[in-house]
Amino acid sequence: MSNVKGFKSLIKNNMELVVNTVESVKHSVPINKALKLFDISRSSFENYKTILIHKCEASYYKWCTRKMPNQLLANEVRTIKNYMNHDAYRFWSKSSIYLKAIRDNSLSCGLSTFYKYCNILGFTGTNIITKPNNYNPLKTTKPNEVWCADVTIFKTNDGVKHYIHILMDHFSKMVLGYQIEKHSSGKTIRHLLQSAYLKYNPKQTLFLTDGGSENVNANVTSIIEASDGAIQHKIAQHDVIFSNSMIEAFNKVLKYQFLYPKQINSRTKLETELSHAIDTYNLQRPQLNLNGNTPFENFNDSSIDFSTYSNKFKAQIQYRIVQNRNTSCKICL
Repeated sequence: MSNVKGFKSLIKNNMELVVNTVESVKHSVPINKALKLFDISRSSFENYKTILIHKCEASYYKWCTRKMPNQLLANEVRTIKNYMNHDAYRFWSKSSIYLKAIRDNSLSCGLSTFYKYCNILGFTGTNIITKPNNYNPLKTTKPNEVWCADVTIFKTNDGVKHYIHILMDHFSKMVLGYQIEKHSSGKTIRHLLQSAYLKYNPKQTLFLTDGGSENVNANVTSIIEASDGAIQHKIAQHDVIFSNSMIEAFNKVLKYQFLYPKQINSRTKLETELSHAIDTYNLQRPQLNLNGNTPFENFNDSSIDFSTYSNKFKAQIQYRIVQNRNTSCKICL
């Protein structure tokens, strides 16, 4: 039974029913024997029982704060709930919401603790993508070292397909430019590349794309030749062994976390939502693989040191323990 997928979660979610069932039959079925059926250890059972019996008024979940002083304070749990329910972050990844709360100085706990309480609160959805064992990503060490371009298709609710052209810096993951067209366009890729080149003036940049016709054409070639060697164009998995997976992953984030959740009925609405999405992605949404920074901060060498926040975690743990042990709950006395 314990090998059934989701069985342990089912037991945890029905803790009170399990405890009451075992207690009700203990005179005819020994407790340890009954626990084998549920694949629960005696210590776990007693812990469940304690939680149910000692419903503490000071705890968000009514868990005895004297017996479980390491639990988050009620206001900390409410903070997690408020951030997860916030309209602006509702479709962000959990890690980005966590980083946002930490950087806002609204929360002070580890990522695993945040995940644990998200699950307890019922925020069980996951955006984790499993990478293949042979995953060997391109690695960059500074902004403007590699630029990536791609085109992704988005269909609005009126049935029209729109081709979103995107240029991105590989190191910082900052979107350098984007444009919506009725079809994939080499002229648009050239425009995005030229605009970024004139704005950021890189000394040496690798321009990485797939082999699509919007990327391999005379328009794109003209701007590359005009750069006098500053831009070198390489086709992913053809000229180099690396794929263009970074910008392809961004396309999924863009659509699933920003565009699909909206009711986008026209190109005008798409333009508005896309502009907001890119600004939010570049400027507001911190990323775990950017060490808690936003793409804009990484690109402009203005990144924060996350230890500024994480160094406070130990002090918050001690404060939390003191507060929980000094509870005024009458049941815990």
